[in-house]
Amino acid sequence: VYSGGKDGEALKAYLREPIDNVFDVGGGYLGVEINTKTNTFIVQDRGGGIDIAKASNGMPALTAVFTILHAGTKLEGGGHANSATRGIHGVGVSITNFLSETFEVWTYRKVWYYQKFQKGIPVTEIVKANPPVKASHGTVLRFTPDYTIFDKSARIDIPLFLKSCEINSYLTGFEIDITVDGEAYSYHNPDGLRGYANAIAEETYGSDFEAVTQLDINEPD
Repeated sequence: VYSGGKDGEALKAYLREPIDNVFDVGGGYLGVEINTKTNTFIVQDRGGGIDIAKASNGMPALTAVFTILHAGTKLEGGGHANSATRGIHGVGVSITNFLSETFEVWTYRKVWYYQKFQKGIPVTEIVKANPPVKASHGTVLRFTPDYTIFDKSARIDIPLFLKSCEINSYLTGFEIDITVDGEAYSYHNPDGLRGYANAIAEETYGSDFEAVTQLDINEPD
């Protein structure tokens, strides 16, 4: 229901939820690793981490974030949900967990903590463990789609995904590092919309780019 289907477009929505949450959290950094052979994704941020203390419902906040719809993007500090959600349905990253064969979380709160889920259900307690990527703080997610839900042929459109990351680097100012089967791509465009407009103009007009940027735009008569 939430992913909008079972094909590659649905898989894109599945991946977008945790990525959009990274932009909510802040920290200025998004890291994504895609292994097309194992269909495994890693999403990393440099935010403040997720609280592991018990929330008002008695569940550890980290567990609540990934198992309760609308729990918020991250539970920071005193365990309050971040009210800003860019997730495509507003349900939070828990929907990605529900649609995953396996879903693992590492989060830094003075030390690294870890919890594992299968098909949305916690299968471990929260324990201390280091993440599978180099990181000094933040949160790292590693997850694999449940292909009993998605079509077995469903795959991410990599060129389209990379283009969306480039655009997001303009819109958010984030430093974005993407790795696809070991091949690295980096995007960092702090000039924002002005930089994006200039990039489009340069791509469109080539050698005439400078002249085009000097044109006056007047209201029609």
